[in-house]
Amino acid sequence: MRLDLQPSIPNLPSLLPDETLYSWCGAVHMWNGNTSALQTSRQLFGAPYSGLLHDFPSQLNQLAERTASVLGPSREIALRHTLLGYFLPWVAPDLSEMIISAVTTGSAPHLKMQLGITASRVGGLHPLKGCLECFDEDEQQFGRAYWHVSHQCPSTMVCVRHRTALYVVRHHNTPVHRRGWILPRSGLAKDWSAVEIGNSTQLAILTRLAQFSAHAIQSAPASFTPDRLASTYQLALEAKGALTRGGSLRSPQLDALVEATYDGLHGLRGFTAFQAIAGPASNAAASLSRRRPRKGHPFKHLLLITMLFESWEEFQSQYVDAEAATERRSKIEPTEGVPHLPADRDLFLRLMKEQGLSATAAAQLVGITTTTGITWAKAHGLTVSSRPKSLNAKLLKQVRALLVRGIDKQEITKKTGISETSLNRLIVSEPEVAQAWRSARLQKTRDLHRANFLSLLQTHKGVPIRVLRKIPGNGYAWLYRNDRPWLEQALPFVEPRC
Repeated sequence: MRLDLQPSIPNLPSLLPDETLYSWCGAVHMWNGNTSALQTSRQLFGAPYSGLLHDFPSQLNQLAERTASVLGPSREIALRHTLLGYFLPWVAPDLSEMIISAVTTGSAPHLKMQLGITASRVGGLHPLKGCLECFDEDEQQFGRAYWHVSHQCPSTMVCVRHRTALYVVRHHNTPVHRRGWILPRSGLAKDWSAVEIGNSTQLAILTRLAQFSAHAIQSAPASFTPDRLASTYQLALEAKGALTRGGSLRSPQLDALVEATYDGLHGLRGFTAFQAIAGPASNAAASLSRRRPRKGHPFKHLLLITMLFESWEEFQSQYVDAEAATERRSKIEPTEGVPHLPADRDLFLRLMKEQGLSATAAAQLVGITTTTGITWAKAHGLTVSSRPKSLNAKLLKQVRALLVRGIDKQEITKKTGISETSLNRLIVSEPEVAQAWRSARLQKTRDLHRANFLSLLQTHKGVPIRVLRKIPGNGYAWLYRNDRPWLEQALPFVEPRC
């Protein structure tokens, strides 16, 4: 017998912009004063647990039928209000459509295995995350705070809107054992812990990673294919000197590039994908950029893209170039003993050789990115000169001096006008300067955490350490991992690892 929802759930709130379906279900439960979360889920989905799954809800067609489709099409809900929109752009067309069909018409018990999450070493718990400033704005504008889909991306640790670290929810029960909803300002009891970001340089790179993640989640299913992604990465890696002309990775240069980009973030607690790409870095990069690439978790792809490209538009342009080159190569009939070049690459090389154009000018005429042009020029032995106005000897001396002092990369780019790409290349190419910069940064970070923790001890005298550790920005975890001898001297005792 069909359930008549009208008397059972009279109050259905609007599904707000960027709101997770899980958050909306929690609001339904609260608005209607229901006592049983399982009953609310049955009323909405016809199943007791579908509404309690915060990352991948199922039975979406049942939800549409029982709510008279007030939330919109089931497919749109799946792609824009759950984490499926984060994973499916990297999945093959047939598999992505099969997954969408499964979560809309029924359930998908093996979904995380199909998406490759279980084998990725990234982790599949997907803790709830949120921005305190967003919650305040949500309450003022909509009357309730809610979980934002863009904040739930595994690779998102910063709120792009407010450029602040997200807070991560800690709950003693795993999602399958919860009998209620965790909501930002209500619901089940929860503990918060802020993502620990050491300095403005780390904040800047995590913000760019979050921006790229937001672009990815808006992409259509099956937007990116492994082969074309691999070609895209190869072009960018070669341009940065981390790939030989023969297509082999230069591990030392790649490791230095990763270190320069994600300095101090490899041990970020709760985000093991950093360790998966950076220790050693060549393993993840090789698996995603080889001629026969392996499937990879979106987090790993986004870490590579953030490291190799300054903007999402640059990545997309390079991807289109790689796609066009792949299609042209597949159409060219090979002649024995005679190497063939795509037409636009041949034109680009002739413009540089015969007309003496710069790589930038030739690339603009051919209609490719400068990065692609430089890669082609170097691969064919052409000299590509750097712009003297950006990298003259006086400027380089100033940049080196700032690096040795441990100044943030973001501050250096503002003071000198040098681009972030040029700065990263300088760090990669001069190991002694890079080591001096990292040592100075470590000392500054250590001094900052020591001062903050001592101030915390002074303002909270007599408060147990286990309580101090819950105060946002306390720095205890960083000191425990990186400066334990000092921590042991500053405290009468140091608690053991949990």
